[in-house]
Amino acid sequence: MRRFGALSLMFLVVMLGAFSLGAQDARDFSLTLIHVNDTHSHFDPATVKLTLNLGEGLGAKPVYVHMGGFPAVADVIGRLRSEAEDSLVVHAGDFFQGTLYFTKYLGVADVAFWNLVGLDVATLGNHEFDKGVPVLRDNFLSKVNFPIVTANVDFSAEPTIAPIAPFPYIIKEVEGQEIGLIGATTPETPYISNPGPTISFVDPVAPVQKAVDALHAKGVNKIILVSHLGYAEDLDLVSKVSGLSVVIGGHSHTLLGDWKADGLGSFGPYPTLATDPSGAKVLVVQSWEWGKVIGDITVDFSSDGKIDSWTSHPVAVVGNDWFRVYDLPNPAGEPKRVQFTDTGSGLNIAEFNGKDFVPVSGDLAAFYAKDYDRLTMALAARPEIALSGGDQAAKELVAGYSAGVKELQTEVATQVGADMKRGLNSGPGPIIADTMRLKTDTQIAITNAGGVRTDLIQGPLTVAQVYEIIPFGDTLVTMKLTGAQVVSTLEDAVDFALTNYGPHFPQNPLTYVSGITFSVNPDKAKGERIGDAKVLQADGSYAAIDPAATYAVCVNNFIAAGGDKYTTLKSGKDAVDTGFIDAEVLLDWAKDKVLMPTEQRITIVH
Repeated sequence: MRRFGALSLMFLVVMLGAFSLGAQDARDFSLTLIHVNDTHSHFDPATVKLTLNLGEGLGAKPVYVHMGGFPAVADVIGRLRSEAEDSLVVHAGDFFQGTLYFTKYLGVADVAFWNLVGLDVATLGNHEFDKGVPVLRDNFLSKVNFPIVTANVDFSAEPTIAPIAPFPYIIKEVEGQEIGLIGATTPETPYISNPGPTISFVDPVAPVQKAVDALHAKGVNKIILVSHLGYAEDLDLVSKVSGLSVVIGGHSHTLLGDWKADGLGSFGPYPTLATDPSGAKVLVVQSWEWGKVIGDITVDFSSDGKIDSWTSHPVAVVGNDWFRVYDLPNPAGEPKRVQFTDTGSGLNIAEFNGKDFVPVSGDLAAFYAKDYDRLTMALAARPEIALSGGDQAAKELVAGYSAGVKELQTEVATQVGADMKRGLNSGPGPIIADTMRLKTDTQIAITNAGGVRTDLIQGPLTVAQVYEIIPFGDTLVTMKLTGAQVVSTLEDAVDFALTNYGPHFPQNPLTYVSGITFSVNPDKAKGERIGDAKVLQADGSYAAIDPAATYAVCVNNFIAAGGDKYTTLKSGKDAVDTGFIDAEVLLDWAKDKVLMPTEQRITIVH
């Protein structure tokens, strides 16, 4: 039987639909919703560049910080919860997949952490299904101490899960007020994950409306949708479903809110105000990814469940132990990169010498220490930033699991059959492109040369070395491109490589591809360099690309957003970020194989 921690017997009975708690108190009510999504096993913090004004002539400095990390996430959630009179802590799905913590523990570590935090409710993301029914059942559904909701996923044909299957909705009582919480999971899950044939997914509109109507029949008029559909999909659903109050979203890793002062982009306001078919207000929120930002919104309801007003203050979770500042003037006024590390027993300061960060001391350390004070004061003064040293209990939990991850890093992942230096048609790049195409079942894969950082050396290849080869944690994005757009994308790639690295072959890889071959004439202008493009067919042959046909293409999320000037990709249709991490895809594919050079895919002509 599923364990629900301190949930009351009354709450259990309500969830099972046996009876309603009765009429709501006829009074106004304020509810704080603290939420995360797409945490993807990111136990350790991510390094993120902010742009901060440090004052006294030091405006708009690039500052690299550690954001997220589960101990800091636990600390900030605890603080927000303690400051709120009535609150719920919500996770909008994709607990799983993304780091070696998942590779090693298959979700067990994630559940242990979120049980420690004490979530009030969560929905299922598509990545909870990545390892099939056994892992979903044994490592997640049977171990969580909090309720899981999803209205558009049917588990009835899977007998091993049906007894512990998520609910379409639950009713949570908060200070005498009944709150309905409905779940929804992307119906794309069968195409981007591995749920198996016994679990079915449907469009969420009808089942969500059915759940809303059931809650209204029980007298519940404050209804939260916990959605793993994506930001655009949430807005579309709100336009079709009546009776929702708030949508807490995930799946699209969308950062909402005003983060201009911190140098971060945003896809829209937090909350985004939408209206349902009846004209009622619905608030749509999401909180980026990996615990780097925690959503925090207080909603004021009237006695009839309508939204009167709201106060929103999402916060960026920033560690207080490490900062790297670029263009920081030294005593002679020369711009330097300076790194600050708080060890707990003192402050270490290091300056970049062009190759490494070298510790400084004496007068130079004292000079930079003043900048450190200004930096930490500037961060502490920002209401949208939560500086954290981490929750102690969470630190201890993470430390227990990190030992196993360190062991995993030393394990041999596969064997390399020959030295493969990075270059045109060589090195790890073509192999990585193959794994991208095969993992996503697409026709063509393209990845940027700059994303592949080291060569392959004959002999054993460890897990840690794989992450050195592709260290950025890029995710695989699928999209539809016409043949003409595919060629234009290759023109983008070649132009960027030639502009930045010159026509030096075979040292300049240009780009890495799978499922396509083509020629490059570097002497011609952009738009005229790509020729003889051919696409791999089902029988193993290659046929000329059709400019008007549509092709399924896989790229990484960096170039999908136009990185390295792959601008054509921003026009791709039906783009889906699968969430699959490139390094993990390579690790999975490489098991029991010997890595060998691939065939020639790019030919230089003059």
